[in-house]
Amino acid sequence: IFYGRNGVMAVALGKTPEQEVENGLYNVAQMLKGPCGLMFTNEKKNNICKFFDQFSEEEFARAGDLAPFEIVIPAGPVHVDDDGEDDKEHKKWVTGSFEPQLRKLGLQTHLNNGKIELLERFVVCKEGDKLSSDQTKILRHFGRRLVEFRITLLAFWSKKKGFKRFKEAVDDNTEKMDED
Repeated sequence: IFYGRNGVMAVALGKTPEQEVENGLYNVAQMLKGPCGLMFTNEKKNNICKFFDQFSEEEFARAGDLAPFEIVIPAGPVHVDDDGEDDKEHKKWVTGSFEPQLRKLGLQTHLNNGKIELLERFVVCKEGDKLSSDQTKILRHFGRRLVEFRITLLAFWSKKKGFKRFKEAVDDNTEKMDED
């Protein structure tokens, strides 16, 4: 899988029919817009489609993402197990030395016997809020993954069949192969 600068990938494939490395590859180059990548495989097309139809991962939100629901951190000792997570990776985020960073992000905290306490409840975000950089840092520190990472297949190319686009099925909003 290649995930890099679209312009560089487009030049490698050929931006025009005259520049393309193989017949039809310039069509792929023209589709390289926004966050996208190229995957090269010997796997059968149906297996790849099935895999990516089922593939998704929870991911940390980025600045500009919309909050799917309200997140509130209650007053009192700071815990990161709101979503059932309470492992060593998360525990290191709430050591006493981390308290100034939480304060810098707007949380009213103090240390009590080496443990961080939140002085008042803190609303990180409300449903539908466009998340700021500071909000996403807070969510990451507390281990809250709010977005789903998915890969949508847009097209494929092979020497034998050339360039083919996938089309969206209107009824279930999944990607299907354009068989024309």
